Amino acid sequence: MLYQNACQEFYKALRNGNVKRMSLGEYARRRHALHIRKPRKNPELTKDERLALISQARFFPKLGLTYEKNEFGEVDRVYYIR
Repeated sequence: MLYQNACQEFYKALRNGNVKRMSLGEYARRRHALHIRKPRKNPELTKDERLALISQARFFPKLGLTYEKNEFGEVDRVYYIR
């Protein structure tokens, strides 16, 4: 459920902000700014949210999202496919 919420919010943030590409950190700040979720002092993704997004990244294409990994194999940037 956490993963699904994270992805829905990701999609909303991308669509509302008309952003074609953003890092996970940028997404966290944007989500925080939009108050899609209960705002908290620290806009960064929680460890659970980050893990949920990364572990479920293979499902991104269904949401119109894709991603790239950095040299350490971590999901680095997320793209909204137009």
